[in-house]
Amino acid sequence: VYIDVKTITTLPARELRTGLAEVVKYGVIEDEDFFVFLENNAHHLNTKAFEEENTLRAALRLWQTIVVESAKIKAKVVEKDETESNLRMILNYGHTVGHVIESLTRYRAYTHGEAVSIGMVAAAMISSKLKLADQQVVERLRGLLERLGLPTEISGLPAKRIAASLLIDKKVREGRVNFVLPEKLGRVVITNDVPVKVVKEVLREMGAQ
Repeated sequence: VYIDVKTITTLPARELRTGLAEVVKYGVIEDEDFFVFLENNAHHLNTKAFEEENTLRAALRLWQTIVVESAKIKAKVVEKDETESNLRMILNYGHTVGHVIESLTRYRAYTHGEAVSIGMVAAAMISSKLKLADQQVVERLRGLLERLGLPTEISGLPAKRIAASLLIDKKVREGRVNFVLPEKLGRVVITNDVPVKVVKEVLREMGAQ
C-alpha cells in the first residue's frame, strides 16, 4: 500500500477533522498509547500547520505516524477476524449512534466523522453509566475531540427518535442493539444489553430534546 501523506495538505479543515474522528477511534478501541499521542499533538493537527515550511515538515511527520498507526491497528483487528465474526465489530465504535444521526439529518448537517465523534461520546457515556468505564474516559475522549474541532453534543434531534431509529440499524440482532463500549482507553467490549432508558438519558444529557 502506497500512501502519499502530502495529499492531506490539500484537504479543507473540516475534512481533515472528519478523518481524525476515525483516528481517535483507533486509540479508544485498541491502543491507549496512540490515544495519548493524539492528546499530546492535537494542537498541531490542523490546516494552519501546513501554512509555514517549518510547521509543514513537523506536521507531515505527525501525519505519517497517524496514518501508519491507524493502518496497523485496523490490519491487526481484521487479521484477527478474517471471517467477520464478533471482533471486527469493534471497528464500529461510535458508529451505532453516529449512523442514526447521519440518517436523521439526511446527511446534510454532519460529515461522517462528525457524526461518529458524537457517537463515540455517547458510547463512552453509556459505558460510564453502566459502570463499565470510569468517567475519566468520557472526559478525556470529549476533551480530545473538542480540541480537534469535532462536535460532542447533539442539536435539534429528539432523544426518542434517535433511540427508535437505533432499532432498525443493520447491526440489530433479535431486537437488541449491539453497542461497542469502552472499558478503558485501548479496550472495548461488545454488548447488546444496554437499557433503552440509559440510551435516552445519555442522549438528553448530550443535548437531544
